[in-house]
Amino acid sequence: MKIDRINYSESIECINPITGLKNWKKMEMGAELSEGEDHQEAAMQLKEEVLKAIGISSDTENPVHQYDGSGKFIINKKEPEEIRIGLFAEDINSCKDMETLKGYRLLVKGKPELQKAYDNKLKELSK
Repeated sequence: MKIDRINYSESIECINPITGLKNWKKMEMGAELSEGEDHQEAAMQLKEEVLKAIGISSDTENPVHQYDGSGKFIINKKEPEEIRIGLFAEDINSCKDMETLKGYRLLVKGKPELQKAYDNKLKELSK
């Protein structure tokens, strides 16, 4: 078998920094081999070129990528923010008026930590 052409492509998941929507971007390069050129070494060089064009190194593991729309990928190695679900004592303590606090009255029933925060805030706002 004669190998005279090689291709390498890389697909990465990206996050649009404005909308927060995810999508996939693909970069592909191809090369023709010269007579006697080692195809495995050429494939590794091609891989490095694709990764360099994307803006990541081959030792980067699972970074969060952002695509800015201009053809450049932004690598953000920090973890995405933790999503809070539910009611927390900080939510109750941030109330500025009685009407807002009263909205939590039924939500804190049966939850001792939240009930205590509710009672304390109620006393504070009642003064």
